[in-house]
Amino acid sequence: MAALEILTSLSILLLVGLLLTYLCERLRVPNVLVLILAGVLISFFKYKGERLVSFGNEFLTSVALIALIMIVFDSTSRFRLRGIAQETGVAFKVSSLFLLVGMAVVSVVTKFVFGFEWWVSILFSSMMLGTDPSGVLAVLKGMKHKAIEFLEWESIINTPLTVIIPFMVIELSESFMWSTIFSQFLEQIVPFLQQIVTGVGAGIVVFLIIFKVLKGKYVEVLTPIALLVSALLTYVLADNLGGNGVLAVTALGLMFGNVYIKKKEVLKTFGHLFSTLFEILVFLLLGLSIVLPKSGLFYLKAGALFVVYLMVRAAVVFFVFKDGKETVKEKWFMSLNSSKGVAVATVLFILVAQGIGSKELIDLGVLFILYSLVLSTAIAKMSWFFLKVKAKKLV
Repeated sequence: MAALEILTSLSILLLVGLLLTYLCERLRVPNVLVLILAGVLISFFKYKGERLVSFGNEFLTSVALIALIMIVFDSTSRFRLRGIAQETGVAFKVSSLFLLVGMAVVSVVTKFVFGFEWWVSILFSSMMLGTDPSGVLAVLKGMKHKAIEFLEWESIINTPLTVIIPFMVIELSESFMWSTIFSQFLEQIVPFLQQIVTGVGAGIVVFLIIFKVLKGKYVEVLTPIALLVSALLTYVLADNLGGNGVLAVTALGLMFGNVYIKKKEVLKTFGHLFSTLFEILVFLLLGLSIVLPKSGLFYLKAGALFVVYLMVRAAVVFFVFKDGKETVKEKWFMSLNSSKGVAVATVLFILVAQGIGSKELIDLGVLFILYSLVLSTAIAKMSWFFLKVKAKKLV
């Protein structure tokens, strides 16, 4: 594909994405759903028998990986290890319990409803456990409520897990021979543990180097760029050494977020801008890459699985908050607000670009994103009923 064609397609996508994102902010609606649908719509436009906007697999994979690195670093750098019990205690309990119960229940139901292999069912459930209410809570922008604060903290905690665990499942599926997992467990677990240790080690080494460079120094243009390049190099270094690149970036982000570096907030803002840019691209490219199934039965099965997922989430929320002062309506608000965001979309997009998993798995993942966004938006619009607060009027 010619460089000019790629540049033209990319320019069109970014222009459309920026305009739609601006419009969504003005109307206080989530841009995720709009961008995905826009990507699907753009895929129908053709010129001389070919798609008006198209990219090669190598370009798509590169964009997805950069987006993945930016998202992991941005989310983990906001995570505070000090005072975690005071600031995020309840959100951490919900995320941890939902991770265990949700993966067990949703994996089993997915296996028997769709007939996936066990590792594929576990992969799907691990992708869908994360939440990202930032989009739908734009409807409630400027409002303060303990339920809204809980959802925000929960997303900060589980966003890294949404990215890390699926790739660990994929690594396990490649390292383990499931038919002999019990008889040769030690032989198979060692290479997997080596990937973890090498990945975390690479992240620590890169951080120690960059920390010495950044400590006490700040160059307005070069320092933010150096930090972003460090995140990319961390992933590349870990991958080339046979480690887990996502865990390497996670280690880098956690250490960066929990030590003193001059003008750290400015650096975080710069990184968040890059992360937002790639978010827009990922949602549009995901819409371009998918072709939703035409079978009505598939939508019904996906809907039934989504209901099971919501019931498990509600059970966890009600259990954790059983002794709290929250009302039943507030608990349902937190349970049903489980929208999927850029982390899930990026993982799905990488699976599409690299040909991992079946088309049915990708379709199911996209439907879960759409179902969750539609439901969460409706719940947010009904905040007057659940939280006794009213969303701001459209501007």
